[in-house]
Amino acid sequence: MLQWPWVMQMKSSRLFEIVYRLLSSGRCTAPELAQKLEVSVRTIYRDIEALCQAGVPIVTEQGKSGGIRLMEGWSLSQTLMDAREQEQLLTAVQSLAGLQQDAEALALKLGALFRRQPHDWLRVDFHYWGPVNENDERFELIKTALLEKRVLQFTYAAYTGTTRRRVKPALLCFKANAWYLQAFCLVRGDYRTFKLSRVSNLALTDEHFADHLVPPPLDPWDWSVHWPEARLRFEPYMAYRVYDDFDEEAISPQPDGRLLVTTQLPPDDEWMLGRLLTYGTGVEILSPSSLRKAVADHAQKLLEHYQKENKPDG
Repeated sequence: MLQWPWVMQMKSSRLFEIVYRLLSSGRCTAPELAQKLEVSVRTIYRDIEALCQAGVPIVTEQGKSGGIRLMEGWSLSQTLMDAREQEQLLTAVQSLAGLQQDAEALALKLGALFRRQPHDWLRVDFHYWGPVNENDERFELIKTALLEKRVLQFTYAAYTGTTRRRVKPALLCFKANAWYLQAFCLVRGDYRTFKLSRVSNLALTDEHFADHLVPPPLDPWDWSVHWPEARLRFEPYMAYRVYDDFDEEAISPQPDGRLLVTTQLPPDDEWMLGRLLTYGTGVEILSPSSLRKAVADHAQKLLEHYQKENKPDG
């Protein structure tokens, strides 16, 4: 007899649900399964027969304490992955719980399939501090655009000004406490990296593309270039930021409590100059002299900006 595709899909889903419930509870009766899956008891017995024919070792027992159960020691995953791989998969799913609302439920289901409880030792939360933000909606739009290969359009606030962009999305990345979208920009005609917090008015278009996109590395600088060595001396009260911003190998605590940082910094970079200024008087640039002068000049421009005489609007 011909069965329509949606009927086959419903049956496959129901068969998986039966196995999942048997793995979770250990034993169920046919009437219990029928009630939970909203089918007849006769249908449940047909499903059990289909599962047995597929190689799932199901045992049925008669009597007051009888029921339907899986053969002792069997799990769905035995032929798919070993214990270490199961643990790695559970950990990966748990790490997504802060991003996808159904990840926690999925971890519990996998735990039942593997017959092991997910360990509550890892929790990753990608959300910002404070009230719930609109990132969840952005993620859904970007995910749809990536999976369906659809063009996105949005307003982007860059250091050169605010522009309207149309892009072919390639990859969504999380790095250094921020989300980034790597995409081929149809306005600039090249790959660009967009910080998600600077994106507004995000919209999914009906325009599709077939390109296989391979964006460049996410790093903003070419680390193969040998930049000048910089030596920075931080006051003790800046320790919390120093350990956030620099590798531990680059930090040398001094006898007086100050911290000496030896690193490589890109010269004449506006972002880096601004970043160094955020430390205020908590840092002194010891070398190179060119970086010391560049930061001083940048600070002088700020001073002149705020010393301007306020003029009334109009």
